[in-house]
Amino acid sequence: MVQAVEYAHSQGIIHRDIKPENVLLAKYGKVFLADFGLARQVESGTLTQTGVIVGTPQYMAPEQAQGQKVDERADLYSLGALLFFMLTGRPPFVKEDILALLLAVATETSPPMSQFRAGLSREVEWIVEKCLEKSPQDRYASAKRLRQDIERLLSREPVSVGPPSLARHLRRYLVRHRKGVVLTLLALLAFALYWGVRTFRWYQWQQRHLRRQLQSLQDKLQSQRNRVKKELYESSKNLEKWYNSSKNFTIFELPLQQRYRLRLVTENGIQQMQRQVSRI
Repeated sequence: MVQAVEYAHSQGIIHRDIKPENVLLAKYGKVFLADFGLARQVESGTLTQTGVIVGTPQYMAPEQAQGQKVDERADLYSLGALLFFMLTGRPPFVKEDILALLLAVATETSPPMSQFRAGLSREVEWIVEKCLEKSPQDRYASAKRLRQDIERLLSREPVSVGPPSLARHLRRYLVRHRKGVVLTLLALLAFALYWGVRTFRWYQWQQRHLRRQLQSLQDKLQSQRNRVKKELYESSKNLEKWYNSSKNFTIFELPLQQRYRLRLVTENGIQQMQRQVSRI
């Protein structure tokens, strides 16, 4: 079957409708690919026009299901869907509604074959998954490459494809669980928004609380300054009164030199108190 598709592609023909009904088995194990009614020449430029869907939905490529232009790699996808059916007994996507089926073909990742049949080798799954890639660039480049991998598999030789990369696994997971992923992202966004609002309100409350504490400390400091200023002012006034009254002090007959020193110390004390009051 792959050889028949390879030969058709070498002649510039794309089948566009590969499915079990178009595979004929003859005597002695010969296989024929029939029904080229939808086939077109690659060089003719008359392949499927954009917006026009032709083919069997269960086995058509995603770009074909979306009505886009197709090339030889659309047949490789159909071959992968055909291999999927041969190995599991069902096509990759089964839907009751035709629109739901087209949407699944275009957007959903094909389920693993091991889900429907146990015991398949990893190499078989890798080959089929390679054919069923959503993007044509991720599939086999030609039917010849696919045939060579199948021959290597039958000869028990290493195939050219391997397990999907982490990025491809992630992409498949996102496509397969896109509803859950979207809901999770929305929940995370709502939580981040809620937490951001709470954090902003807490920050505003902290700012108001700090401002109130700062104002309270400033009020207490101003009260202390006023009290000290008042006490110093009263002390300086009392000292000044005592000094003025001591000028005529004659009860104690102090020597003139000692009296002069006492007055000098008193004047210096009054001046220091006045400077302290002015600084406060």
